[in-house]
Amino acid sequence: MNEAIESGVIIERTGKGDFDPKKIITKTPNEFYVKLRSKLSQIFLVPDNKILWRKKAVKKAHELWKKYDGFDMVFSTAPPFTDFLIGIDIKEKYTVPLIIDYRDDWIDNQIGVKPATFMHRSSNVSSENKVLKKANKVITINRRIKELIISRNNNLQYNEVAIIPQGFDNEDFEKAKKSVLPKTDKMRFTYSGNFYNYKNKVYFEAIKLFFESYPQLLKEVEFCFIGSFPKEFHKLIAKLNIQDKINIVGYVDHFECVKYLVASDVLFLMRINSRDKEFSAMGGSKIGEYIGSRKNIIANIPESHTMRELSKYEAVKFVQDESPAQIVKAMYEYYELYKAGNMPKANEEMVQQYDRRKLTYDLSVEFNHFIEIE
Repeated sequence: MNEAIESGVIIERTGKGDFDPKKIITKTPNEFYVKLRSKLSQIFLVPDNKILWRKKAVKKAHELWKKYDGFDMVFSTAPPFTDFLIGIDIKEKYTVPLIIDYRDDWIDNQIGVKPATFMHRSSNVSSENKVLKKANKVITINRRIKELIISRNNNLQYNEVAIIPQGFDNEDFEKAKKSVLPKTDKMRFTYSGNFYNYKNKVYFEAIKLFFESYPQLLKEVEFCFIGSFPKEFHKLIAKLNIQDKINIVGYVDHFECVKYLVASDVLFLMRINSRDKEFSAMGGSKIGEYIGSRKNIIANIPESHTMRELSKYEAVKFVQDESPAQIVKAMYEYYELYKAGNMPKANEEMVQQYDRRKLTYDLSVEFNHFIEIE
């Protein structure tokens, strides 16, 4: 947010009054209420709980058209998928190009907001078909979502959907390296991000087993968690009696998170609770950030496109089954490499493919197809 403000980007808001990002307070949500709210939203708000914002957003777009004497195109990114409906509203009124960007799948998403009933699903399918017919270009973050979109829409050609993955801002990492880092004398394994929808119990059990198997490493190895850590997880680690063996940093701003990644030795990527093995390997923006850190990774994910893509990174160990023992094996192998000063190096050529400067260039190419450049 601060970077956007400092860069001079014009941010127009539908709300009234001044907006101060410094007043934003991030609280760890209660998992029960998160699930309850999600269930109620699935029933009463279609496609998602931002649908009530649609009229305000469209009204603001009309104001901006007059204020800035029009605009060249609309770029709509989702979720929330209400954004796509807003994009269609604006395109139909002003006949400007619309580019839509899927950061998750709309209909068959196994980890996000699922349709409550068959009727809800049908409504979403109908809305998606309308959006895809109207959109000038479709972009998504990975091949799996692209395949799902095309499988549901026979009129959509393969080359009409571009893949631009989520990446990392190299400037953040360079800046972090020059700052005071939250270092430790121990070898640090770090997990960054939220835990909802992830098979986190397996990882906690692996930590317990690691110190049971190698008690002599208690003063040499640290397990660090960055992100919201609800009471439910505190209860779980207390039950496993490992609360004194891990470092819970909690929620921090993005730059502080990057500093922790830079000050870590191995990063952990875990599978998502999902019946779809491809979705179970998704890491969202986390994968891009992990790659940008150039740190070694333990990826507890199944055979999938994500696994095949991440294997090009080279500084990675895969654990395909949900086995604490296999995770511990990968941890100890990395510990031995760490002590020997022989940690694998990331494939720099692959890393560069996720640099946001390159990805932004790729996005600008898509934009330029629909904008007349003088």
